[in-house]
Amino acid sequence: MIKPGDNVTFLVRTFRTIEGKEAWDFGDGIPKEEVRSDGNAVMLAKDGYAHTVHRYEKPEHYLVLGRTHQWTWRDGDHPAARPHR
Repeated sequence: MIKPGDNVTFLVRTFRTIEGKEAWDFGDGIPKEEVRSDGNAVMLAKDGYAHTVHRYEKPEHYLVLGRTHQWTWRDGDHPAARPHR
């Protein structure tokens, strides 16, 4: 169970490109955070994921979206992760 103030690690990786550029929307109103994976330059390399750590201040249900730079942010996007209280 994730508690307020806990570190939550998120991983993301873009495929079918040689340059990864991804963004996270953590669902709690803070600005989106940009990260950069290896874009699968080395096929399925374990260290090719971009990672970030986030902390939630309140015990809520959050919808977290991870997207590549090629996608736009819009209603109806599918969740990448759902951390729960």
